Amino acid sequence: MDNTILANSAISTRYPDGGSSMSYLAAFISHSWEMGKKFVISDGLRFNYVGLNSTFNDKTFYPFLSNTLTQYNTALNGNLGIVFNPIKQLKLYANASTAFRAPNVDDINKVFDSKAGEALITPNPDLKPERTNNFELGFSTLISKKVKLEASLFYTQIQDAIIQLPSKLNGLDSAVYSGKNTKVYSHQNAQEAYIHGYNLQSFNSSLNFTYGRIKTNTAETPLDHIPPMFGRTAITYHLKKLSIEGSSIYHGWKRIEDFNLAGEDNQVYATPKGSPAWYTLNLKAQYTLDKIGRTQLQIGIDNLMDTQYRVFASGVSAAGRNIWVCFRVKI
Repeated sequence: MDNTILANSAISTRYPDGGSSMSYLAAFISHSWEMGKKFVISDGLRFNYVGLNSTFNDKTFYPFLSNTLTQYNTALNGNLGIVFNPIKQLKLYANASTAFRAPNVDDINKVFDSKAGEALITPNPDLKPERTNNFELGFSTLISKKVKLEASLFYTQIQDAIIQLPSKLNGLDSAVYSGKNTKVYSHQNAQEAYIHGYNLQSFNSSLNFTYGRIKTNTAETPLDHIPPMFGRTAITYHLKKLSIEGSSIYHGWKRIEDFNLAGEDNQVYATPKGSPAWYTLNLKAQYTLDKIGRTQLQIGIDNLMDTQYRVFASGVSAAGRNIWVCFRVKI
């Protein structure tokens, strides 16, 4: 039986621009308890402080902004985890934790993403931190000496989720912005949201699925920033000094009904049915030129089929076929 206790603290201040600053203070303590050879329990506590100060010196184009904005937020978070090794080749684990994210300058004074005729995004000085409860179950097992299988399920409950919702400016739900009548939005704290999904890994492959929804009094709406199912599969061949890898990166469909139309999913760049599924094929090789492995020549082709695709929520299409060469020397 073994106990390990760690404690630490940190203070930092960041200045994203000349008129804004954020200060951070954190202190934590963690504890690990080995109960024989099969059980390990870990737990910890973390105190967080986040201070924000923002000043707009020039409000020529945004007269509705406040001159200054100040916030101070604190939170005490914890975690508890257990690992169980019933046999040498199998590990089972479960984790539970709490977390919070304080609003940053961009969240509170969000204005620069406004688009005339579509959305006028106004600041919200009353924005509160997001808080989450997180749960995870998983396992990993060795099928053979070279094959490992891992899988995990996760669920996150979000309280006071920060999302973009319709708002009002001077009592009105729309305003004239750059000469066009534009709906008013702001970042607000939703009542509750949740995210769940899974992750699978085996050989040189991984697969990830995530699902997120915002709960309201009447219905559930999609949470933004939720990617479609995505993954990567690779096959590697080693022969003395030569290594060759073929891989594929793939994304599933993001249907239009799963987009958050008021958020930042960039549905304007999607098709009427959503963001199509896509995959790429990639090939790379590495050859070691000397006996001690300090000099290597690498060559690769990304997106071998020159597929045209767009990563979910991106405003631009991804690169086409790309050929690269790298000469590496370790000194």
